[in-house]
Amino acid sequence: MEENIITLSNGIRVANISSSSDFTFEDGTVLPGGIGYKPCISEAIIRFSKNSHNGERVLSFENLQRNLSISSNAQDALVKWHTVWAEKKVDIVICPRVLLRLLHRDGYSLWNSPFRGVHYIKDSICSISEFYIKSE
Repeated sequence: MEENIITLSNGIRVANISSSSDFTFEDGTVLPGGIGYKPCISEAIIRFSKNSHNGERVLSFENLQRNLSISSNAQDALVKWHTVWAEKKVDIVICPRVLLRLLHRDGYSLWNSPFRGVHYIKDSICSISEFYIKSE
């Protein structure tokens, strides 16, 4: 895991579990793509209703509900990276926005963790000093 950590020019040590794509920071440092852990859709419910319009039967969405949960692979990775952070070997672990939302929803304290999202400052260039915790 530690081989996946890079150090930015300002000394912040960063790892990527967000994306299989690389992140380029404003200082020119490139963080290689990670595994890209994503939450899984544990349940997708789609209800259809049959409406009558001008004598024709029309199939339309009545409700679309997705219940997202954090996959077991992502949970394992989060625990491992939290341990690496607790050992003071990494400062920031970049996560997908939806994963940050799920952690927050499930009561996990993002303030007291390494898990953040990147902040783009222009074109695909990431800030070396601004990371976000969650986005509504």
